[in-house]
Amino acid sequence: MCRGFEFEGKVAKELKHSLTAQTGYSRFRQRLLKNDHRQIEDDEVLDAESLQLVFLEFCPSSAEQERELLDACENSDLDKLERLLRQPLNPNGNTMPLHAVAKGGSLDCARLLLEARAEIDKLAEGRRPLHLASNHGHVEILRLLLEAQAMIDATTETGETPLYLAVRGGNFETTRVLVDSRADINLFSQVEGDIIGPTALHLAAFEGCEEIVGLLLQAGADQDLGMDNGETALHVAAAGGSTEAVGMLIEAKAYVDQVSENGRTALHFAAEFGQVKVINHLLHARAEVNHISQDGSTALHWAAGAGSVATVHCLLEAGAKSIPTSENFTTPFDWAQQIGQEEIMRILK
Repeated sequence: MCRGFEFEGKVAKELKHSLTAQTGYSRFRQRLLKNDHRQIEDDEVLDAESLQLVFLEFCPSSAEQERELLDACENSDLDKLERLLRQPLNPNGNTMPLHAVAKGGSLDCARLLLEARAEIDKLAEGRRPLHLASNHGHVEILRLLLEAQAMIDATTETGETPLYLAVRGGNFETTRVLVDSRADINLFSQVEGDIIGPTALHLAAFEGCEEIVGLLLQAGADQDLGMDNGETALHVAAAGGSTEAVGMLIEAKAYVDQVSENGRTALHFAAEFGQVKVINHLLHARAEVNHISQDGSTALHWAAGAGSVATVHCLLEAGAKSIPTSENFTTPFDWAQQIGQEEIMRILK
């Protein structure tokens, strides 16, 4: 029984919210009854009369009912969702309605499901609701989940964090919310098993998301972190061809001649992919034009092997050498010859 002075003048829903904090039962699983056993509706104002409080267990739900719950979420049908949750149906059923609204973007449905005590960190197909909201750019749902203490750095079954997925989706505002909420900006993704994959900065740099690169660097992302293969954000930015990202990384004091696991620098990667503007940027930052990797190749080798005449000219003008790097290694001419690049062969001969 409830005492009159505790609730007199309150709306029934308000009392139920207070009881949720004390009992763990959401308002959907509470029933307030008058002395004559009449059920009190949520919008009724309570008087001084004593009340009876009843807690309900979840109703066993059929596959059809669970499908209805999911349909209500996917179609943002708040009235239907409210009605189903009041039966009360379990919001943590097999159809994963919170995952559906995190992906679809219905903020009001998300609020109802969280009020019904939906599990915020439940896995479905390897992802949690926070992963889906991050990847699809639903900022307000993301904030709602974070306020409910969702695990900000939890990984998917394939090793991706919410921050990584936000960057992959190109969502600046979502990324900003995660960074401001103290997501670990230097966490590596996991490619396969224990293989260390790219960080959020690697991904943003490769995709040329300059705003996000700037945001991550300003937040303290480590510009020289290398993946398992030793490649840094500068390596992948050079390969991707984003002069803006390359410039930001250089300005953040990224080491321009940092080597990957096989001894390649950012200049090697830029040359391989014919990124002339990036090459000029790196050379202006005093990158070593004749740096030799473990297999004896220089940037000129990669330019010749890629068949890029403009890149070859650019490197030669910067002082690249076309002679063998040692008696055991081939020349850039040999690399051009292997793929039949006659124009480059004439230039290098």
